[in-house]
Amino acid sequence: MARRRRLNWGPVLVILTVINVAAGLAYSPITSATKIRVEGAYESDKDRIAEAVQLIRRKPALRGGAESMIEQIYRRPDVRDVTFGQNLFRRGLVKVRYFAPVAQLVDMPRTILTAQGSICQTLEPIDALPRLSWTPGGPTPTATLVERIESRKVADVCSRAASLKIAALEIVVLENGGVCLNSGKTGRVLLGPPDNLDEKFETLDRVLDSQPTVLAENKEVVLIVPEKAMVRPLGELKR
Repeated sequence: MARRRRLNWGPVLVILTVINVAAGLAYSPITSATKIRVEGAYESDKDRIAEAVQLIRRKPALRGGAESMIEQIYRRPDVRDVTFGQNLFRRGLVKVRYFAPVAQLVDMPRTILTAQGSICQTLEPIDALPRLSWTPGGPTPTATLVERIESRKVADVCSRAASLKIAALEIVVLENGGVCLNSGKTGRVLLGPPDNLDEKFETLDRVLDSQPTVLAENKEVVLIVPEKAMVRPLGELKR
């Protein structure tokens, strides 16, 4: 008659012990963060983030509410990214990144176009940003920027235009998808579709260097085809 093999409990007990110790550590106060530093927060957002951080302070790692904290920080619409990490010395680090604004949308309070081409609201001052609008009767801003043309290219135009010395700058997205840079009522730059931007802005730099007051003289710079750039009388500014 065959003898039954005896179960070797040694390895099983070792595995159970490891699981038990790991679970105990995960829920133990010694895994909680006692000091938490925040990087990247706007000054105007620090109090709100400090309140969210209280969800994880001095709580065990698996009961620390990190997901709840991150979700709460994300409630501000211009927050782009939130990460949290903790080391063996019970010190935590919360990193916050915001969307970089490149333009403010006309007639839409506190609404910005971001460098990534998205539209969101912000609590930060935006008065210094270029103004972005669209032709009356044309597509809405959302339809224009998201469906009709590539929003990242429009954001690129706004970012580049901000560095130019154009008085009363307003960037206008036309009904046909073209883009122009208005200088108040006295001049404009007609870029056409937002492509070949390196060539167009290099040409514009040369024009403005050679004719620094051209946009104050009721003229427009046409850069639809940058190698055939021209300056011509503006006449009545049509938007």
